[in-house]
Amino acid sequence: MRKKIISLTIACFFLGLVLITQIRLEDSIHANTVNSNDVLVNLVNSLESEINMRETYLSGLRTEIDTLSENLSNDETDLGNMQKNLTELRNLSGYSALEGIGLILTIDDKPTVNTQIAVTDASQDIIHYQDLLYIINDLKRGGAEAISINEQRIISTSEIRCVGNTILVNVTRLAPPYHIKVIGNPAALQNAIQSSTTYEKLRVGGFPLNYTLTSTYSNNLIQIPAYVGNYSTNYITLEE
Repeated sequence: MRKKIISLTIACFFLGLVLITQIRLEDSIHANTVNSNDVLVNLVNSLESEINMRETYLSGLRTEIDTLSENLSNDETDLGNMQKNLTELRNLSGYSALEGIGLILTIDDKPTVNTQIAVTDASQDIIHYQDLLYIINDLKRGGAEAISINEQRIISTSEIRCVGNTILVNVTRLAPPYHIKVIGNPAALQNAIQSSTTYEKLRVGGFPLNYTLTSTYSNNLIQIPAYVGNYSTNYITLEE
């Protein structure tokens, strides 16, 4: 009987030990599971925080890139406008050679000048600088965009004058015949010539005159050289 009690006691002891071990194992597993979940949660939170930071940084970079692109586009537009304005200014100032459609007018002295006639009478048979000057002004009123006389570009400060029996344009001596090249609307330029009192006076006076028109369908565009010379001003000063 006593042996049975001892055996039963030992059996209960081992059973209790097994139960305690099982309970501790389950508690350990549960604790490890809880700890693992906490680690995962913390890791996920950390990753989400880092992702948010990177997205914020990327968003800032995109904004900066957009700003730079817009500024670059504006700069390119401004540069294009400046280049266009510079080209227009060079054309207007005469510093660029041009070609285009328009009109070519040729004016010459009368074929024969009687040398036995007095000089005052002989002067009636030659082209004077005033004739060229008035015709140039008529062409400008007709919308001329560029003009040259015997390859001398006419600009705003060009002088057409006479020294003795010689006509000077841009201080360059010219001799007849005078070839006046004009770029502009051919119809408007033709109307300007036909309406010119100076041209009509020369025509009626028997001076050799003729003009030709060129259009967009012509293979030979009018070519006008660039102005060669210096600009002279007397009263302009630059402000600092």
